[in-house]
Amino acid sequence: MPERKLAKGGPPKHAWLIWKYRREAASCGPSSHKAGSLDVLIDWELAGNERRFEIAVPDVQQATSFYRAGLGAREVFRQATNTGAPQRVGFAVGKVEFTIASESQGQLERPQLGRLAAELGSDFLAVVLYVDDPELATRRALEAGSRLGPTRELPDVRIVIDPFGSHWAFVKRKAIPAHR
Repeated sequence: MPERKLAKGGPPKHAWLIWKYRREAASCGPSSHKAGSLDVLIDWELAGNERRFEIAVPDVQQATSFYRAGLGAREVFRQATNTGAPQRVGFAVGKVEFTIASESQGQLERPQLGRLAAELGSDFLAVVLYVDDPELATRRALEAGSRLGPTRELPDVRIVIDPFGSHWAFVKRKAIPAHR
């Protein structure tokens, strides 16, 4: 497998950790992502408490079901329309918090992660989710309706694209040694 090299360039403009990789031709596979394009993974846990990003989805109820089953997300808040249908739902997966909202609300001119990816010169931005077993997390996401992303050869990292187009990077959680 080709070794990933960090892309050249200055430090990111953002406070949280961003991993940038140039994709080799051999890693592109059947996806629509091209060789030489930039893969960007963001460690949202470092963005700080109470910082959420928002994902616009066509059907909030369907997306709620997917994020619970596919990512193991737990609901942290819900806003409903006057008819009781969910309009915005907040989730947490570990320390990562995000909100899904109906595309019909028209509040997002361009999704937050899409704007950040474009600013960094990437086709997409994958949010890092730390898990004990990236293979198991990937299988669960695939069974719920995701598809594989373009960078499967990174050790202990698996990227999936959810049914709504968001990219998620399952990264093996490293044990933190106890202080003595």
